[in-house]
Amino acid sequence: MPVTEGTAHRIGKRFVRGHGFQSASIATLLAFVIIAPVTIGVGLLVFHVLAHGSIGTLERSFGRWFVGHRTKGWNHWTYLATYVGDSIAVIIIAAVVTVLLLVRRWGRQSLLLLFALIIELSVFLTANYTVRRPRPSIPHVGKTPSTYSFPSGHEAAAVVLYGSIAVIVCIATKRLFPRIVAWVFAAFMVVAIGLSRIYRGDHYLTDVIAGLLVGVAALYAGVFITRVITASALAKGVEGAPASESHRSIEKESS
Repeated sequence: MPVTEGTAHRIGKRFVRGHGFQSASIATLLAFVIIAPVTIGVGLLVFHVLAHGSIGTLERSFGRWFVGHRTKGWNHWTYLATYVGDSIAVIIIAAVVTVLLLVRRWGRQSLLLLFALIIELSVFLTANYTVRRPRPSIPHVGKTPSTYSFPSGHEAAAVVLYGSIAVIVCIATKRLFPRIVAWVFAAFMVVAIGLSRIYRGDHYLTDVIAGLLVGVAALYAGVFITRVITASALAKGVEGAPASESHRSIEKESS
């Protein structure tokens, strides 16, 4: 995760006299200001325009197709997929990953997951309660969340959680096999959770796609913010070390 050039590096150096989290807070706010209005705009377009045309007809047919193909076995498997994308499960898994990273003294990498989840949750709640799109009017499987339909919070959180783990694995090793496994697993979880939300009648297809895009944007923002923190630490000097030693320390951690 190189930090010697680019926007993240400039932000980190610009606020070097403050704590690294000052730069991170500015970057987080900037990410929210960019992602949230776009998500809201897309949501209003989908809800008030596209849902009344061919796209709406297509995704309603998609949902009804799943209703007609429900089985006891698929009900069980989609419950499991939904559960691992639920807020409680995401918090538990994120906490375990954070502890493991702290034990390995990779605290800065754990911030990637923290900031990405903060952005994802704030954007989701803002867009969800602004757009206020009702959930599909088809029979639901299991308990339906009290929030609205757009975007899918489960899908967005899944992208951030499992995508962050994949990114951290890529930072931890240059070996190709672990990297491929991490990204294949992340992709599998994202697809499984997204389809489970449609299968169980909780979301339209466009809700899941929007959740996917929000998650990708939040994940990218999390990586960017981590780079900002690293650049700030590099410019200040880690624990008072000379700049040259700080550079070697951070580059070693990021490699």
